[in-house]
Amino acid sequence: MEPMVYDKNQKKVVPISERTDRPTVDRSRSCHDTPFIMNDIEPYRAVGFEGKPLVTSRSQHRELLKSHGAYEVGNDMPAWMKERKYEREHGRKD
Repeated sequence: MEPMVYDKNQKKVVPISERTDRPTVDRSRSCHDTPFIMNDIEPYRAVGFEGKPLVTSRSQHRELLKSHGAYEVGNDMPAWMKERKYEREHGRKD
């Protein structure tokens, strides 16, 4: 049996091959037909913070960092590296 979907134009459930309201995909933004939905983070114990709270979501993680004045160190480029990259591409600023 073919999967069924609700067709907004026909206002009824139809086999997927008879669907008339196919969503449009902007191929300039993505090569995928569907949006990417990222899973939430796995719960973890914030060891470096007072009370070692259990963090179960991204929003809790952001709030924990904000409340303690902390920030994540990731793959962000330091300012001095950005300046050198700019100088290599555009010449030195004198």
